[in-house]
Amino acid sequence: MQNAETGYISHSGKWLVDEAGRVVQVHGMALYEKVPPYLEDGSFEEDFAFLASEGLNAIRLNWVWEAAEPEPGVYNDEYIDRIVALNDRMAKYGIRTLVGMAQNGFSSKFGGFGAPPWACVNRYFGGNKTMMEYFRAAAGERTHKPEEEQEAWDNFYADALAPDDVGVMTHCINTWKRLASRLESKPNVFAIDLFHEPAPGYEFETLHGEVRFFTEPTLFEMKKLWRFHRKFIKEVREADKKHILFYQGSCYHTAKLYAESNVNMPANFSDDKNIGYSVHLTAHDGGSMPPTDFRSLLNRALDKQCGHAEENGAACVLSGFRTTLDDDVYANFLDTMTKRHLPWTYFTFRGHKGPDTAGAKLSLLEDKSKPASLENTVDSRWEVFVVPYAQLTAGTPVFWDFDRETRVMEYIYSTAPAGGSPIPKGAFTEVFIPARHYPTGYLVEVTGATVKSHETSAWVVLENDENAKEVKVTVRPRSGSYTERANWGFGPTANIK
Repeated sequence: MQNAETGYISHSGKWLVDEAGRVVQVHGMALYEKVPPYLEDGSFEEDFAFLASEGLNAIRLNWVWEAAEPEPGVYNDEYIDRIVALNDRMAKYGIRTLVGMAQNGFSSKFGGFGAPPWACVNRYFGGNKTMMEYFRAAAGERTHKPEEEQEAWDNFYADALAPDDVGVMTHCINTWKRLASRLESKPNVFAIDLFHEPAPGYEFETLHGEVRFFTEPTLFEMKKLWRFHRKFIKEVREADKKHILFYQGSCYHTAKLYAESNVNMPANFSDDKNIGYSVHLTAHDGGSMPPTDFRSLLNRALDKQCGHAEENGAACVLSGFRTTLDDDVYANFLDTMTKRHLPWTYFTFRGHKGPDTAGAKLSLLEDKSKPASLENTVDSRWEVFVVPYAQLTAGTPVFWDFDRETRVMEYIYSTAPAGGSPIPKGAFTEVFIPARHYPTGYLVEVTGATVKSHETSAWVVLENDENAKEVKVTVRPRSGSYTERANWGFGPTANIK
């Protein structure tokens, strides 16, 4: 296990970049539980080592507001300590984290994102009538979700008073700030994902029919959501001045809806430039269409989502996704994202507890009561998620392809730095080579760069040739050799600044 520490991540437009100016690519998993104690900190140490050995160098580390602030203004610092400690355990294996506030799905009526029951305000602020009575004259009796849940969302955005006469949104922000101040000194945290799947509430869901997961919430995003994100970003930035702060748009149920729906928040709504756009994409329709059609649909969906990030000068990450349980659909999904050089973290690799039985089925382990290992994986699924790819690029990615039958990978990048500033000597390109796909070794063909790694290394390490404008890399299987398994999330030059 390496002892070097990864440096901080920033961004240049859509690209994540390290302190040397190299483009950073993360492929990862999510880790969380939807039932008390709301944190999978009993994970086996072997899990992190195994993920790193398969080239999965990031984890979305989720926490739940209800667990961190069980009563208004009363913080569970033991829970916050456990989040920080879990992040530190991952750092020992070179694994970066995307720390986000997650939904727990059922413990409260308020949207399912883990709000404490006391934050579910079901009274119209400043008056005696409820929010439902306030809106019902215009909306009739139409409703799509329980009325108290919709009203709680509206009151949350309005910062209605909690029982201690402090606004509920202010409470949420203060809890985030309490955790973010502890994370600011953690360079392995590559970003903070501020809020999970915001919902339109009664004002837009019932009055305007903009139902989260099923229709395009145009007015909600145009009139309310971006202002909410701007406030969150500004406030949390006071506690953490170093990490990228990600925000989310509305979430839909299928790839088709994503492909048909725009992101209606305005560009450049925040003065903060160290921000990113976090995409959650659920594509349950993937198994019902030919692969080429599904890939086309995914690209149109990602064009809409990533296009917003580019227009906003923001980084972009696919921070949560799941499709069907069909391995071919997942392969299509993963290859589409990697061709776009889009960082991603999968929904969960252990599955999760609770009433959502689908969550348990999504586990990538045969037995989730045991550590992750070569003997304890759903091999067909790991074959899909594990691919050769450039974790660090001393330039700007241009093209990637991996033929899953022949195991031939092609990668092309421009030597022009994504961030504009020259990349220092010794900060090389690192292409991860999985032993899973190359058990008997691999051959490398390169133009425009010199290979600096040995022939069995888990990374092809490349030094750009002095006058090269572009580097082309081809990796193919060989026989009679072997490929080492990685023991850290990134390669030997990861800590060079």
